[in-house]
Amino acid sequence: MKASNKTRNHRINRNPLVLAMATSSVLTGTLAIADSGAASVSGFMLEEIVVTAQKRSQSLQDVPISINAVGGEKLDQAGIENLDDLANYVPNFTKFESGVGAIMKIRGIGSGANPGIERSVVLYMDDVSYSRATLANIPLLDLERVEVLRGPQNVLFGKNSIAGALSLTSARPTEEFEASLTGSYDARYDDKEITGVVSGAIVDGLRARLVVRGQESNGYFDNRYTGNDEQRRNSHTGRVTLAWDAGQHTEVLLKVEQTRVDNRGEARELSLGYLNNGSNPNAPFTGMDYSQIAPLFETLAGYSPGALGHEDIDMDRTRYSNLDENQVIDLQNIQLTINTNFEHFDLAAITGYVSYDEQRAGDTDGNGFSLFYQNMQEDYRQLSQEIRFSSNSSDNFEWIAGAYLQTSELESYDQVITPEFNLARAVFDTAGPGLGAPLSNKIFNTDFSTQSDMAAIFAQGTWALDDNFRLTIGARYTYEQKKGSRRVDTLNALTGAVNNSAVDYLTSITGPFPDLSNDIVANIAYSQFAGVDLESLGSFATANPELAPSMVAVATGLSTIYGGSVPTSFATHDINPERRERAFTPTIILEYDLDADHMMYASVSRGFKAGGFDAEASRASSEEFEDESVDAFELGLKSVWLNGRAESNLAVFYSQYSDLQSSAFNGRNFVVTNVGEAVTQGLELDGRWRLLESLTLTGSLAYTDWEFTQFENATCSASVKLSGADTSAGCDRTGDRDRSLSAGISLEYTHELAEGLELRAALDANYQDQYLSDTAARDKLSEQDAYTLYNLRMGLQGERWSIALLGKNLLDEEIITFSAEVPFSYGLTGAPAYSSYLAPPRTVAVQFSYRM
Repeated sequence: MKASNKTRNHRINRNPLVLAMATSSVLTGTLAIADSGAASVSGFMLEEIVVTAQKRSQSLQDVPISINAVGGEKLDQAGIENLDDLANYVPNFTKFESGVGAIMKIRGIGSGANPGIERSVVLYMDDVSYSRATLANIPLLDLERVEVLRGPQNVLFGKNSIAGALSLTSARPTEEFEASLTGSYDARYDDKEITGVVSGAIVDGLRARLVVRGQESNGYFDNRYTGNDEQRRNSHTGRVTLAWDAGQHTEVLLKVEQTRVDNRGEARELSLGYLNNGSNPNAPFTGMDYSQIAPLFETLAGYSPGALGHEDIDMDRTRYSNLDENQVIDLQNIQLTINTNFEHFDLAAITGYVSYDEQRAGDTDGNGFSLFYQNMQEDYRQLSQEIRFSSNSSDNFEWIAGAYLQTSELESYDQVITPEFNLARAVFDTAGPGLGAPLSNKIFNTDFSTQSDMAAIFAQGTWALDDNFRLTIGARYTYEQKKGSRRVDTLNALTGAVNNSAVDYLTSITGPFPDLSNDIVANIAYSQFAGVDLESLGSFATANPELAPSMVAVATGLSTIYGGSVPTSFATHDINPERRERAFTPTIILEYDLDADHMMYASVSRGFKAGGFDAEASRASSEEFEDESVDAFELGLKSVWLNGRAESNLAVFYSQYSDLQSSAFNGRNFVVTNVGEAVTQGLELDGRWRLLESLTLTGSLAYTDWEFTQFENATCSASVKLSGADTSAGCDRTGDRDRSLSAGISLEYTHELAEGLELRAALDANYQDQYLSDTAARDKLSEQDAYTLYNLRMGLQGERWSIALLGKNLLDEEIITFSAEVPFSYGLTGAPAYSSYLAPPRTVAVQFSYRM
């Protein structure tokens, strides 16, 4: 029950902006004035929020970190089932799907979509690192609380947590027997969820907790090509936790968890598009926008795709995908934790094993045309061991020290398949029979793997310099060794054989090539239908008269489709890079108690995130990306008002990143690039106020301002391409800047109707400023307007049961969470289009629960 009334629900709404301003006033000036006359006020106080952000139990008001905590009861009552839902309740934290992996950001900083890149915002489940994107899809099941720590967590969490960390704490087995059954049902989308919990003592000194959950949903999209509802979700999770008192001072916890997620279809559609302005005269269908090419292909003899691409380029949750898209994830987690209390210190030993297998099939071209599709698979294994010693006395010096070891292995398989009859072949065959044949029956196959062995030692101490001043100094030293492997081949889709006889084939047609040059168009064409290692062989010039006319046609056609850009997607190679890294990441925190109710703090820290190997790059010269670092500064004020009836927390931050790891869309994949330098700064304010014994107000406000201070050779947006600018060398995005405001306000009301019967209601309003949903190229067309989400829960609660009505997104806002340019749309029509992921529409569900 610790987190019961500590709902940091962070919702303000700028409808109008006065609400955001009112929250700030309520939590600072108004409280200060009211506090002056609060001596006579007593009674209903806020319940203390206890967190473990510093690896020991502390009041949230005593932790010198910008942190939000959402309790287990709030998670259940608000229907927060995953991290996507949680992001609506925590300012300066975002999470969304990108089609090739989840992306999480804190204060505008996060990692891009690429299997080779680890997260900058790291998820920790009971102190075990979940640093891969796939693991962000876990359900929030039977949790005691979720803590969101903003800024680099470089000492006590450590593993690449350069932007922040999410610490999830699962509910522990109880001594007393308890059992519950909870669920919800949304009739409109046939969304149903049910969770069962049983906990209690098995024998003296041995306790157990069993949790199971099942969830099914038909999704919110209508695929008019297949007739299916999408994204259809089916997930099942089971967790068993055993707690054994191995001695008077030792507890052993064993947790085994299994999750299976089966998604069918995607929650995305073609929703944005430019009109052709003639900037790409080589486009085969100059003068058309993307939605107009459907009728034209109906007239191409032999090519009738049926229900074609989206016809109105409008957000209406309808889509036209000709592939049965799917994503299946099997996740396992086994954890052994030993906690021992000695006379002068405590010992925690945490052993964790995490693994998952993910299979994914995606309609990469994003429409109903038969162009190409993608099969992806990831297999991940991780074993970690942490040993942590900490002081258990309350004298003038508290300390914590330990060591961390982790070994992991990731294998990734990526296949892009062009069927025998596809859109590209249709284009080329219009110029001459058979010219498009080399584009058919191809598999562009990427096999990637990376192994990592990491060791770290860390220590942190806090000195009480006097009654008011405390000084914390901590540091972590990390050593990591990585090995990688990436092989890119062009295969025959019919036989699966590697096309390794290209030289003999071309020589038999044209004779020997006397002149080797560096013409990139011929390079790409040759790799496209030959599959040889062009990194070492070189390339052929289209101007060379010995080249067969068909080769020239294919090369020219490929250049047209790519809009004159350099597609490095098909250069085959086989590489095995290695790298070693060492990092020292210190932190210094100074705390000062203004009085018993107000604490100020200032911190400076350096964060680090290891480099690695790009899983999606297709040229051998693009094998690695470098490590990134950050210098972070934070000032904070934590206050208690009105004799404990209210509290507020304010943080001001400034962080400078070097070699920030990002990803950019190259027409097929998201490849990793290092941003030279970036700066993020802003402020965060949140608080709670117990207005009446039955009424609690929670509010929050976050403002972030970030800028690329050095970023050359970046991805060019569609608007830049349409301007006619030369984009062959990329774009200089130095100076790109974004300012964002998010806020929230929540009211929770409880009223006793009769003995043992309560009315409970909660209204949340969550405001998000406008932003660019195209996070790679940041095209201006992808701007998502500001919006406010309203959620309402109203229900009755008895001694053992409850029933409620839960409404989310009550105004049915249409919200794009992520978008990317559709492959080939600029090259084919000169009118770039975007494929966008949409948040769920308005939903209304009935919730129920029964407790024994």
